[in-house]
Amino acid sequence: MRTLPALVMTFLLLSCGSSENNAKNKTAETSEIFFVSSEEELRRASDSTDLKGLAISVSFYNTATVEVQREIEDLVSSIIVLKYRPVFLYGQPFDKELSNKILRVGNKVEDGSGCTPTAWAGIFPQEQDVGKICGADSKPRSEESFRKWLTDDWNDAKDIFLK
Repeated sequence: MRTLPALVMTFLLLSCGSSENNAKNKTAETSEIFFVSSEEELRRASDSTDLKGLAISVSFYNTATVEVQREIEDLVSSIIVLKYRPVFLYGQPFDKELSNKILRVGNKVEDGSGCTPTAWAGIFPQEQDVGKICGADSKPRSEESFRKWLTDDWNDAKDIFLK
């Protein structure tokens, strides 16, 4: 029979795995948001059957082929239709024209105009309305920094949208 500390250590090892494995298996999914900044992440997001939220990198979209851009737009549309799932666009410089194109539900759109300089914008489609959220920052941010910032802000804001 194992002692309690041994059971706890076994649980931690099974839950966390080794740091080497965690680095190898770095996922695009952070909390409830699946981040897409590469074709590999787009494929994984497209193959997922349970996306709770989506964030698209402006630079990835703008450098992608027209075919990949259409895939991104289709994925965003499929998430928006499901309602109650956030969709974000992030990156510097922020692309308001792109935001107007893909962060749209009916005649409602979030282009980040409420945040200057815009670094990210998002929508939260609901049954009768569309919640909007954005973030501003002029300092350059890394991909990792954007992911943490968006995740933290969404975790802070989602309760407001769900009331």
